[in-house]
Amino acid sequence: MTGDWAITVEDGTHAVHADIISGLLNAKLKITWDGEVLVFSPLYLLLGDLTSFQHNGHAFVLRVRGWGKLGSLVLTMDGVEIPQGGRAVPARPTAAPAAAAAQFVKELSVSESEEIVGTEEYPLDNRFGDQAFSTIRQVSRESTNELSLDTSSQLCGKVGIELFSVIKAEIEAQVSEQLGQKIGQKVTESQTLNFAVGPHATVVYQVVWKRRVRSGERLYLSGSEAVTVPYRINYGLSCEVRTVAQPVSH
Repeated sequence: MTGDWAITVEDGTHAVHADIISGLLNAKLKITWDGEVLVFSPLYLLLGDLTSFQHNGHAFVLRVRGWGKLGSLVLTMDGVEIPQGGRAVPARPTAAPAAAAAQFVKELSVSESEEIVGTEEYPLDNRFGDQAFSTIRQVSRESTNELSLDTSSQLCGKVGIELFSVIKAEIEAQVSEQLGQKIGQKVTESQTLNFAVGPHATVVYQVVWKRRVRSGERLYLSGSEAVTVPYRINYGLSCEVRTVAQPVSH
């Protein structure tokens, strides 16, 4: 009784041959892998599982299907039967289930405000002048649109670092689309300003630089757990000109 199989594993296809050699007292079982003997042992009963062995990181079992010499040899690899003369390819490892995605539910609260990011002063002193005069100044400033998440509630510990990064990217993309302002984008604002002062007067012009602030909370579901993510976005850039009149010294 013999059996032949072609087995494809990670390093290629191999020929496996099994042979039951009859003897005077008992039979011998011989199994070869590409001609190399893997198993050579006495065989006392030609029934059920005959032998098992490990090779190339896989588990094999040779058994008899049927009764004695009227049956046939069956070879399984990792629990899967290999057809004689055919090929068996090992099952690919099942990928570990991905971490539960965070599903956005709704915005809980949103507020818009402004914050001052810088102030520049331009004093004009015309105390000794009889006529008004003016000057033109070019002012410019650069700022970067920024997103920050409030992690004081141990948000990372609740959802994990990887999912935390996904949530941050989702907020960045969605809110950026709403505002028309890309997070991480540098914004430059330039203005040409005309400063003037009257005779026998002193004035200080203040250029106040501001940017918008959007803050809120977004509710997510991570599996069965509700997760609230507070966020803050600083974006845009603008300037406001203020004047501070100075008292005249006599």
